[in-house]
Amino acid sequence: YVNLRPYDQLIFTWKWESDEQTVDSLVTIDLREADGKTEIVLTHEKLASAESVDLHSEGWLGCLAQLELYLN
Repeated sequence: YVNLRPYDQLIFTWKWESDEQTVDSLVTIDLREADGKTEIVLTHEKLASAESVDLHSEGWLGCLAQLELYLN
């Protein structure tokens, strides 16, 4: 964990090991109040390639969709 601000931000490193390389990236999760609800803004930086960005985006969207189902 790089930074933790209770109730509004979590920043942590993310290590992805592939056949070609090991990549250390950075994930920032910001939580904001919006119309009485909580908005999540997730930023994943320092990924190795456009393909890696696409794969991680797909994975994060799936995780967030499951979280939404769980919370509803």
